Amino acid sequence: MRKTDPIGVPRHAALFVLAMGLIFAGMLVLNGLTPLQADDYDYLYSWDTGKPLAGFLDILRSQAAHYRLWGGRSVTHTLTQTFLYLGKPLFNVFSALAYVVLLLEILRLGGISLRSFPSAALLFVHLCLFLFVPYFGVVFLWLDGACNYLFGTVLALLPLLMTISRLSGGLFSRAKMLPVMLFLFFIGGWTNENTAAGILAAGALLFVTEWKRQGRLDKAWLAGLLLEAAGVALMLLAPGNRERAGAYVMGNIFLEYGRRTVYVVYYGLRFCGIVGIPMITLLWLNRKRGPFTVHRLVCALAALLAILALIGSPEVSDRTYLGPFVLLLSQCVAEARLALQGKKEPRFMPAALLALSLGLFILAGHEVHLHAQRWQKQLDRIEAARQAGETAVTLEPVPSRSRYTMSIPLEQEPDLWPNRILSRWFGLDIHGSAGPK
Repeated sequence: MRKTDPIGVPRHAALFVLAMGLIFAGMLVLNGLTPLQADDYDYLYSWDTGKPLAGFLDILRSQAAHYRLWGGRSVTHTLTQTFLYLGKPLFNVFSALAYVVLLLEILRLGGISLRSFPSAALLFVHLCLFLFVPYFGVVFLWLDGACNYLFGTVLALLPLLMTISRLSGGLFSRAKMLPVMLFLFFIGGWTNENTAAGILAAGALLFVTEWKRQGRLDKAWLAGLLLEAAGVALMLLAPGNRERAGAYVMGNIFLEYGRRTVYVVYYGLRFCGIVGIPMITLLWLNRKRGPFTVHRLVCALAALLAILALIGSPEVSDRTYLGPFVLLLSQCVAEARLALQGKKEPRFMPAALLALSLGLFILAGHEVHLHAQRWQKQLDRIEAARQAGETAVTLEPVPSRSRYTMSIPLEQEPDLWPNRILSRWFGLDIHGSAGPK
């Protein structure tokens, strides 16, 4: 029998709740310290009227215009504008919660039952993201970035999680859950171009494999995949995507795609190698523990396909690799679980990981606080200029000095991005200096 604390709760369950509480609290603090910046100020305005957001219907109209003018990530940008309209404190809470949900999704994709209260595994996965995602602040703390990549990844993983649940006879194999499943498949497809496309392709391979194995067609699953594909198509076919792509494609089309392929492979190794190499090593060590089937490798396949999907994107950035990173980490968890079967977890492990996580949160909080202070000095300059009745002010850019912050660049002219966004919001011309020495 497992030991319990004085109020009768199993200690391993209490430790799991404590681990989740620490991670949630740490992320809540980091989100609270991170200021609004860059595109946040742009999305405070309606893309339809050009005026500050005036309600939820205004947000929907804004996203309809955004779809025509700029891009198809309507789900994640609706979240962005909703949080900006309701206030950043609400975002701070939901973003911290979404981060914890992402960790739980990774564990489930790795085949770990949450009923076992795996506190060490939860903390380990958190530390992998916290230490090895070099653009952590951009995708987890910056409001617009988190809505696009943290929330977008959480939603994009849902079709894969529901598929696993359905195949194992879980919650989403029940008929009464079908409407929810179909809706979430659709929303999961309409999130992030490369991650959603990779998960859709891997899900389709899994569907065909299962169809051949069982000899019967799962119509509900097929309907889900079709709705997921519809979500991806709506995102990719947005008129705004063509407008943006035209600014990046230059010269011979074959040279252009050759350049993209080189970029995609290089940055894939750079940003995902830290989890990809251990995954390949674990697969080799586990080569005698079972065949390498689509079922077993579905997360790795989704990650690879998501990376290759970036070849079709005219703009490749570090943050677009979050989805593949998460999927490869999920595959690592699955293979590590297989390799450690039958071995006992060291008693000190959860406590050690808990202490390490706390220490790293404190260090990261200090770095984010210093970064926010440097930006606040620039905002104070704006307010002083406004109070003095001036029509222009010169600010210094705030470069990032940590993986938990994001550089805040400024151009010298007020009509260039991001100066024009700040100029519109604060009501005076924003000029940028050469920057701090």
